[in-house]
Amino acid sequence: MVVATERFKKFTILHSNDMHGDFIAENNGAEGDLIGGMSLLSGYIKKVREE
Repeated sequence: MVVATERFKKFTILHSNDMHGDFIAENNGAEGDLIGGMSLLSGYIKKVREE
């Protein structure tokens, strides 16, 4: 007998739009966090793949 959860696979769709001017991460200002940039996006995609 096949358990219902064995029949399904989980997949995640990541979508991004309008990246043409956001290749380099920038400082967020007062908080000092980096935002944007391909390196941060790449790190996020790697994290999602590992999960």
